[in-house]
This record gives sequence, structure tokens and C-alpha cells, in this order.
Amino acid sequence: MNGSTDFCVRGFLTFEGHNVYRVTGSQATWRQQVLRGVWATGAAGFASHRTAAALWGLCKGRGIEVIVPKGSGARPTGVTVHETRHLTGLDVDEHDGVRVTSIERTLVDLAAVLPMGRLARLLDRAHEQELTTYQRVHERLTRMPTRGRKGTVVLRVLLEERIGTPAEAVNTFEEIMVGILACSDLPPTGAAAAGRLR
Repeated sequence: MNGSTDFCVRGFLTFEGHNVYRVTGSQATWRQQVLRGVWATGAAGFASHRTAAALWGLCKGRGIEVIVPKGSGARPTGVTVHETRHLTGLDVDEHDGVRVTSIERTLVDLAAVLPMGRLARLLDRAHEQELTTYQRVHERLTRMPTRGRKGTVVLRVLLEERIGTPAEAVNTFEEIMVGILACSDLPPTGAAAAGRLR
């Protein structure tokens, strides 16, 4: 019997999940739930998406999201797990003792799950709080494989509005509209829809 198990038997600690214990009688917190979700993935997972945004102070914490390498098999209970084929040292960090995606990677990931207006507000908030710059987000975006990645077109448009990215970095009007419709959960229309059906 290890020390933590012994304390659980004695009633001093309450088991919350893999590697996570809480002092019995203390109030459970959202951060504890984040730690539980991250640690339950072993060394593979990092708080991501809206959870990472909350840890960085961009919004309030609701739910638990983690990102893991594709094929890792990690599926903690009560946690939304995102898989990725591309996660490098540039994409990860530690904040307040929690493994988390870097602020730049967090914003790139948020582009896939947030409406354009909400994404713009968090992008501006990160810049205003000096967590990053528009240029650094743009640099991270351009170095990632983005083919077929949801939200990248919209994020490029937002960055182009703020820093004036080179014209070749922004897709055609039709591609931009497809990206906006996708982030709004609306179906593609016209030629864009026909192209997707080919």
C-alpha cells in the first residue's frame, strides 16, 4: 500500500482520478478537474482549446478539454479529448502547474471550435494582455500543416485584418466564405458545396 492509498483508507484523501487526490472535506475545484483530465492521459496530454484559454485567463473555465497525439488511446472519463498528428515543443507549455498548449497553439486550436466573433475577441484579448502578439500567432499558424484543418482560413482573415499578412497567405474569397460558414456550423453553398461533392 503506497502513501496516498494509505491516506485514502484513513479518510484523509479522496481519490479524484489517475494521480489526483483531494483533501477530504475540501471543495473540489475546476483546476483539480483539469489536472485530473491531463494526468489521466499520462505524459501524452495537455489542457487545450477552451480549457487552455481559461487557464491563460482569456475566458471562464467550463468543461475539460485535452489534446493528445493521435493513436495514444487516452480517453479519461468526463473529458473531451482532441487528437492531433502535429504537436511539437513549440505547441506546449506549463501554466500554474498544469501542462497546457502554448497560447499561440491554443488560439490556432480555438479557430476550429469557436465562431468567428468569439475567436476575434479572444485573439484580441491575448494581444492586449501581452500573452502573445498577432505576428507570433501568424508565424505559428504558417508553420503548421493546415490543409483540411477547420478554422485556419478564418484565423488568417482575422490576422490579415490586424497585421496585414502577405496576400498569398489569405485564400480566395470563396475559400474564406467556406471557412466562415464552417465556423458558423452552416452548410457550404453554391460552387463550394459542389466542389466538396466531387
